[in-house]
Amino acid sequence: MILVHDYHIVLNSSTYTITKVHRENVKSRQSNFTQNSCIMDHQAHLSEDTSCRECLPAEHPLTLSYYHGTCGTPLTYKSLFSGLESAVREAPPDHVALKVPEFHQELTLKYVHERANSISRAMVEMGLKKGDVVMLNGVGDGEYMTLYYATVSLGLQFYVPTMRYPFEKFFPISLKTNPSVIFVGSLVLPEVKELLNDIVKNKSDFKPSNLLGVVSLEEKCDSGYTSFADFLDSGSTVSDDILSKRRSLVSCEESAVILTTSGTTGDVKFVCRSQFYMVNFVRFYNRRKPRHLPEVAGVRNPVTDDGLCIIKCTEAVFKWRTMYTVFVPSDVDFYMSDISPLMKCIEQERLTWYSGYPYEIIKMLDSQDLNNYDVTSLSAVVVTGQSVSSRNLNRIFEQFPETLIVYASTEVQATMTSILHSTVEQQRHTAGYPLPHMQLKIVGKHGETLPVGEAGEVCVRGWASFLCYFNDPVTTTATKGNSNWIHMGDVGIMDKTGHVKVLGRLAECVTFKHMGEKVFPSLILDTARSHPKVETAVVIGIPDDKLGDDVCLFVELKHECVLTKEELETYFQSKLMFLQCPLYYFVLDKLPRIGARNKVHLAELKQIATEHIETNNKEEQWNR
Repeated sequence: MILVHDYHIVLNSSTYTITKVHRENVKSRQSNFTQNSCIMDHQAHLSEDTSCRECLPAEHPLTLSYYHGTCGTPLTYKSLFSGLESAVREAPPDHVALKVPEFHQELTLKYVHERANSISRAMVEMGLKKGDVVMLNGVGDGEYMTLYYATVSLGLQFYVPTMRYPFEKFFPISLKTNPSVIFVGSLVLPEVKELLNDIVKNKSDFKPSNLLGVVSLEEKCDSGYTSFADFLDSGSTVSDDILSKRRSLVSCEESAVILTTSGTTGDVKFVCRSQFYMVNFVRFYNRRKPRHLPEVAGVRNPVTDDGLCIIKCTEAVFKWRTMYTVFVPSDVDFYMSDISPLMKCIEQERLTWYSGYPYEIIKMLDSQDLNNYDVTSLSAVVVTGQSVSSRNLNRIFEQFPETLIVYASTEVQATMTSILHSTVEQQRHTAGYPLPHMQLKIVGKHGETLPVGEAGEVCVRGWASFLCYFNDPVTTTATKGNSNWIHMGDVGIMDKTGHVKVLGRLAECVTFKHMGEKVFPSLILDTARSHPKVETAVVIGIPDDKLGDDVCLFVELKHECVLTKEELETYFQSKLMFLQCPLYYFVLDKLPRIGARNKVHLAELKQIATEHIETNNKEEQWNR
């Protein structure tokens, strides 16, 4: 059972603290709650957040699969640093924007602003110029946020490569961004630190040509590195006039943030986002969930994820009236076996919202220790980044009823469900409808917009699209085309209200040519995940000149479970018609994964399937 709580908010001289109180105890404290002008301001902005900055599902039934999320609030061209300056002027001086329990830190907006100014001066003194890349590695404390705002205030590009395994191979790839400075924190991986040591000692073949220095935030500064203290001291001679002049040249339409994406193929690309994207995203994102006051938003530590953390640090400034951000411990990552650090953080920090990945939540719900922690404060999580079976999705909603489903990629944010405007069915079984000012359509093979209810490729256009791939105009043009419509590579169906259901990857939607029968992954995946021994599953198609695509099912088993291919095939034959069943079954203890977001490595699965089919062709099955 989930207890319903209200908040009693206390402002004191040292911090901005939140005390949870049960609803039955609210009346005795109601006078303190309502008399606080800051809380009245919270409520006024809450009203604005849920109405003015929102678009609604289609009021009149759609006939074509095209929807434009019209909205009364226009997009803004405000810069990230000007947003911080506005927040500092308006917020109480002791308002905490970020908490990092792992390092016992609470950063106020005032501190972030002052520290960012000091860092900016030092960056100017170092010789950094507009467009240069600032890289962070192993920085998992509050300095992540101060470095972020210092970087973007000067028109530099902020890049935090979340290390992919094997680390010693990915780090040189990340250096293709040619950073002008690298900041190294206490959470830097030993394998990466060895490579950095070679760089500062000029023993490395992949030292970036633009590199001006490596700054250490660690307590002990090794030889060849610049200590963070010395770095800050170096900027003391840079005047306010020089700093203001540098900032006046910054455009919100230029690249501000670099993210790494490997998709499902493993080919690394660097995605650039503008300040225009970042500011508008935090203004319009999460508007579809009724807010608590304030929202305590937990997010993965920046050393374990490059995308979510930067969004929450931006929200903590632009939505300071209604939320603050908490970095969960850095040992909550893709490779963790123990989920208790996350549950402990939820309990101690009273998180109301968590931006992570579904597998973390599923692992938490499966944990035998769940009842040992009080996670009742958490009312919502984000379901994005991976497909989730209907069974597990229902479990998530039962535990966290205000959960949102988000459909996005590193390149573009497309849709999101709404607690206020999506039906219960749409909340659980669609990816939502477009964000404000975004356009979405479902197209056929020739690019034509399909009628509502017909399956086709999902295409998205609008402000929430990436700026470009770093130093790669050819791939950028190929992805955006002349019209800026981004083809998501997913097959989806739009309903009459503009809500979209994603059926699977376009490359996974296989056709049996001899029968003219299309099979989408969703039916096979739902069947596989309904098996009590299956943890997750993937469907791929291997081209066959005679029959069309051979349908291959890969399943990952739950811990300590045993299941043979023959048993899995028998299970499918009892559930589906013959043409709906896979032709080949692969049972694995673990699916191969790639990238910081732990995506399934489809290229490796295709190689496994291709090699197997060459020696175990089952063409005779079609002659039954």
